[in-house]
Amino acid sequence: MANAGQPLPEPVSLRIVMRDENELPVVFCNHVALVRQGEQWFLTFAQVVPPVVMGSQVEQTSQLRARGEVEARIIARIVMDSERIAEVAKLLQGIPSDPGSGASLSEKPGPGD
Repeated sequence: MANAGQPLPEPVSLRIVMRDENELPVVFCNHVALVRQGEQWFLTFAQVVPPVVMGSQVEQTSQLRARGEVEARIIARIVMDSERIAEVAKLLQGIPSDPGSGASLSEKPGPGD
């Protein structure tokens, strides 16, 4: 080991600046699935659009039962390790109630803050 016996360098705290957010489409999500495989968590975001059914309530119910399923269009899949998914859960539990406010996992105080 080249650094054996030498002190580790002091960590550096850098602010993360999000760029190009206007280059990505904003999409509607009404279905989320979370699957664990080992230490990895797969978070899948999807859109579920109800099928068009016509007629009386009885006819609509019959049409829906005949379908047996509804399609979910996957709009994003994100994989995270267990530590990061726990941070996301904590962030979501503390959702601010003020419109226009927000939070980020990267906004952690650095040394001296």
